[in-house]
Amino acid sequence: MGRKRGNYYVNPDDLKEDLLEYQSTGIISTELGNKLILIAERFSRKWNFKNYSYKDDFIGDAILRMVTQLDKIDLSHPKCNPFTYLSITCENAIKANLNKENKYKRVKDNLTEYFFNEIEQNEGISFKKNDEE
Repeated sequence: MGRKRGNYYVNPDDLKEDLLEYQSTGIISTELGNKLILIAERFSRKWNFKNYSYKDDFIGDAILRMVTQLDKIDLSHPKCNPFTYLSITCENAIKANLNKENKYKRVKDNLTEYFFNEIEQNEGISFKKNDEE
């Protein structure tokens, strides 16, 4: 009933090899970079993230956060799963971006409401519909 094993869009063994290469050289290979981009793009397509207009910001922040976390992955640990670690990092980056955008939206809405109220009081112009009065 569960998901078929072995049908990965990023092969975990290849990802682990690329990470080993990165940790030994300190240089992100093209293959590793493409895998990070693919993880971020696929993660941003999840149902709860896909309808936002600033999806490119999600992807960019997620890639940046994953790159900064590459040195923290302990590949010598027997239960190390770099794909899961990078996916969680990606999710946290997207949620942080959402929180930031929601904060900006609240500030903008509060300022807009404040200025409309000021104009209504000082100028006597009403911005309400007739049925709301």
